[in-house]
Amino acid sequence: MLLTHPLPLKAPHPYIDYTAGLLAARLAIIDPNKIKSELLHHHARANWGADVVAVENFGQAGLAASARTKPEIVLVSAHLPDIAPGDFITELKAAASKSRAILMMQHYSEYAIHHMGSSHYHGIICEREEGVAALGQVIQDVRNGLRVISPGISEFQNKLRVAHHSLVKLLTDRHLEVLTCITHSLSDAEIAVQLGCSPSTALGHRQQIMRKLNIRNTPKLIRFGLEKGFGSVPLPRRRDGNPAQS
Repeated sequence: MLLTHPLPLKAPHPYIDYTAGLLAARLAIIDPNKIKSELLHHHARANWGADVVAVENFGQAGLAASARTKPEIVLVSAHLPDIAPGDFITELKAAASKSRAILMMQHYSEYAIHHMGSSHYHGIICEREEGVAALGQVIQDVRNGLRVISPGISEFQNKLRVAHHSLVKLLTDRHLEVLTCITHSLSDAEIAVQLGCSPSTALGHRQQIMRKLNIRNTPKLIRFGLEKGFGSVPLPRRRDGNPAQS
């Protein structure tokens, strides 16, 4: 059973060769930022001695590559353009059941943390708070069977658990999906297609969300969604099985 093991706040000791355990680790890197993914690829090979078996910039391509190469560790951005991180991890488990996923987050919000709450990730690292050295330590710890979470993310999770009026407690999962669509400027008719419901049902959800949040019009609701990070979340999967369209 995986253990929760928050990262240390201080950098690893400079005289400890904590990357020695990364030799021959099979890594897949999935990140929409091509420069970052290429630099991470180079660093992993040159400094960690890792075997990088795949580098992809889209989630679906990353899943296909993971199914082919069966990496030990998958370093995946939590901000992929075509699939939400929780959905990616669920599909990764089916595509490469022994692969361990480490999510790399640039920023985090209530909905992002809520969406990943039940997913089977093995590590989460915040790129704004941790560096490459910390990432190497996370990979080693995950290989040793630990579940690793950056301190800032762990603290944020704890605050959400005790907050009585957090967004994810005010709104249902369906309302959160609708709010994501609204933040992406979808109309009620477009939301209906996306979520497999009628336009009148989509309108009803919109009105319920506005009432619960005490927001009186859609432009203010869109602004609220952007401020809460819903603009960086991919659209929910379409109920007809087709990829989401922004």
